[in-house]
Parts: sequence; C-alpha cells; structure tokens
Amino acid sequence: MDAELTNLESRLASLLEAYQGLRSENRELTARVATLQVENHRLAEKVGLVTDRIERLLARLPVEDEA
Repeated sequence: MDAELTNLESRLASLLEAYQGLRSENRELTARVATLQVENHRLAEKVGLVTDRIERLLARLPVEDEA
C-alpha cells in the first residue's frame, strides 16, 4: 500500500510540475501574441500608408499613348 501511495504521490507531483510549466508557457505565449498583434497592426498601417503613397505617385505619371 505504501509503494502504491508513493507512486501516486510521485505521479501527482509530476503532473503538477507539468501543469505549472504549461501555465507559465501559456502566459509567455499570450504575452507574445499580444506583442505580435500590436506589431502586426503597426505594420499594416505602414503598408496602408505606403500603398496610398504609391497610388498617388502612379496617378501623377503621364499616360503613354499606345502607338
């Protein structure tokens, strides 16, 4: 009975350790996702600004006559 209880305690300790590790990893990944979302939003705004600028430049180019 003592061996079974010791084995169960050991397995429980391993499970708790894995659980804590996964919780920590989840917190880190959640923070990383938030950071990447902010960066993605910033880059999307930059792409939008650059797209607008290119479109304005293209509109200023003279149209070639087809010969």
